Amino acid sequence: MTHHAFDDLKACCPALAAALAALPKDKLERFLTARRLHVDHPLKWLLEARGQPDSLPYQVLINTELAVRAIADQRCFESWLQRRIREAATLPTGNSFEQQYSGSEPYKALSEIRAVGYLLSFFSQVVPHSAAGPDLTLRWHSEECAVEISAVRMDHAEARALTEFHNRRASRCDELVVHPAGCPKPGEFTVDNVAHKFVNKAQEKNDQLPQCRPAVLWLDLQFEDLWSLDCNEAWPLYVLRSGRFRTGGVWLSFYANKDTPLMDSESIEEGSPPDVRGICHTSMRYPGYFASGGARASAVVISWPDCTVLFENPWAASPLPRAIVEGLLHLRWFDWPRSWVRPFWKETAAAQADLQGRVRVALDDIAAVARIARRDW
Repeated sequence: MTHHAFDDLKACCPALAAALAALPKDKLERFLTARRLHVDHPLKWLLEARGQPDSLPYQVLINTELAVRAIADQRCFESWLQRRIREAATLPTGNSFEQQYSGSEPYKALSEIRAVGYLLSFFSQVVPHSAAGPDLTLRWHSEECAVEISAVRMDHAEARALTEFHNRRASRCDELVVHPAGCPKPGEFTVDNVAHKFVNKAQEKNDQLPQCRPAVLWLDLQFEDLWSLDCNEAWPLYVLRSGRFRTGGVWLSFYANKDTPLMDSESIEEGSPPDVRGICHTSMRYPGYFASGGARASAVVISWPDCTVLFENPWAASPLPRAIVEGLLHLRWFDWPRSWVRPFWKETAAAQADLQGRVRVALDDIAAVARIARRDW
């Protein structure tokens, strides 16, 4: 990084600049000049946003800066932050696509920095773990819960296709349509792939969560990998600009039942049979993570650049304590309308029953709109 560029970074993000200044200069240069894979190195992508106010990466840069500031204020996190910054600047070994794509350390480190920074803005006791199991323990008053943090990245096959496209771009003027959650197979809606990706991610992390105490799964989406995955996907059902209905793939991935209808872009005025368009998979072929019966997470936090959503598990064996829920409402960019939170001011069993009922109503709404949009085909 040039002296001038580093001055620019210090002007907008002094805490992050100070943390990066501890890195060897040659390490900074290596990741800043690293070749582009399907996307840029996640830390390089962030730092290059310093001159792009009002852009998506700039918002992520500011979120990261504020998180670093919150962590830097805690002396007990000094060595933890230094390790995470070193990991965030890590370059994968090897030049093959597989070796490059498997370099997930920067994604994990940046996700942890943002999650811890968000939590420290309200909770006074955030305890990181280095052993196997969840990444953090969150304590508030006499209550606590485990927190497991994970980055959500672009689908492997789509990342490979995009990398190959970048490699041949100089000699061809073609275009490539990219589906970050995975390219729909013949007969599939795109929403199917979004739901499937998040179900898989939650199930992949399930064993990291404790079975007998409250736990939160934190999913960070603040990466270039997922630039097109809109936070509207957290709604059970929403309307596209064209007036067509779409089911939210992220919501479905947690709350849907097997056979819940899927809608990709369905019109209630111009209903067209899905099979005419080559679609044969018009409903969920698997239940959502919470609805599957084996979910250990009491809740999931999904962190977009300008939207933080909390999905509580209505069937959790160990629901989040009320004090923890109230604290999570203070998270940066918390979005109450898109979140699915039990009425925590009620007794726990009654509040969970209310949330279960709210989910049933949403599923009934999806089924009703699907029948109208498809004209019962």
